[in-house]
Amino acid sequence: TALKIPRDAARRGETESLKSVKLVFLVAICGNNGGLDDYLVSYLQKELADNCVIQSSCFTYPEELLNAVDQKSFDLFFVFLNPDLPSNIGKPDVQKFIADLKAKVHRPIIIISNEGKFSRQMSASLLEAGADAFFPMPFDLEHLGLALTACGIISSPNESPALLLKTPKRRGTLLVVDDEEAIRESMRVIFENEYDLFIA
Repeated sequence: TALKIPRDAARRGETESLKSVKLVFLVAICGNNGGLDDYLVSYLQKELADNCVIQSSCFTYPEELLNAVDQKSFDLFFVFLNPDLPSNIGKPDVQKFIADLKAKVHRPIIIISNEGKFSRQMSASLLEAGADAFFPMPFDLEHLGLALTACGIISSPNESPALLLKTPKRRGTLLVVDDEEAIRESMRVIFENEYDLFIA
């Protein structure tokens, strides 16, 4: 896989050439992740090793992250609902938090939840609020990779550096048939940049 370089990340790297650039890729992780932060960082480092060094910052409370993004430009966000976000100022409104975060950062936000019932009820509203993907645990790393590709973080290894800043080529037509709105919406988010979708 190869890195699709965000504009502000490119400014942080050495821009002599796309082949030689070694970027610092900043990942923010919010919520009780149960030790999965190291797992996600290792996965990203493996996928993007040729292009960047991953640096992660963990935030327990959503208000901490909202304050931090005013001072630091992150490239990717993971939000853990375990089954909800912790907060030191009362029960958080997760949908509002996602909307506020997206308004500030305009970067990919991936939500991971360990509560199946919560996932079915809330995934559609959180995607509408600004999340780019929603994964109930356990989830397949291949699906995470597809989501990161759809978000423009990684791409196929045969893309030349000159193409990394362009919209990926569409692969064809994909029919999605499922009776749950949350699943249909998740499939749309994951595949909409690669396929012409027909959702039934």
